[in-house]
Amino acid sequence: MGISRYEGIDFDRYSINKDFTAGKPDFAFPSDYTRTWTLPFADASYDHAAAFEVLEHHPDPARALAELARVVRPGGQVYLSWPFIFPLHEEPHDFFRYTHHAMTRLAQGAGLEVVGQWRTGGTVAVVMTLVTGQLAIANERGGFRRLLALASYPPFLVLQHLMVPFAHLGSETVLSYVAVLRRPR
Repeated sequence: MGISRYEGIDFDRYSINKDFTAGKPDFAFPSDYTRTWTLPFADASYDHAAAFEVLEHHPDPARALAELARVVRPGGQVYLSWPFIFPLHEEPHDFFRYTHHAMTRLAQGAGLEVVGQWRTGGTVAVVMTLVTGQLAIANERGGFRRLLALASYPPFLVLQHLMVPFAHLGSETVLSYVAVLRRPR
């Protein structure tokens, strides 16, 4: 049993991190989406749904999960990932950070069961991610900061490589989460 069809949805012109010149998303959110928060799909129209690094950008995450639950058939799964300790991104549309406890409550409120949730990262991954984010910000600001960022980045890459054996340390420090949720039959 494999995946026979994959369809994606995104804002047609908004997403600053995607180059749609080579092809647009399969579906664009309707123009009234930010008023209704309703996905343009029929109830139970998909076997599974995925939202990777999305819910932190939705101003009403409970509504977003309820919509994912609505479009997935009974017994279908919803796959999620979301950042926890992570630099702000796609501002001003970066609203929330959730623990796995909060996501459990949100999922249950949307009528979804938690199949599993996993932490990613650890202290080393968090520190490396935050430093990388700061270097990117310095680079974007230009001038002397850009030069400093560009000079710092090669030794930082070496340090990242040297820290790989220690990546498991500090597992209570969470970079991001992954979850599998299920719509009950």
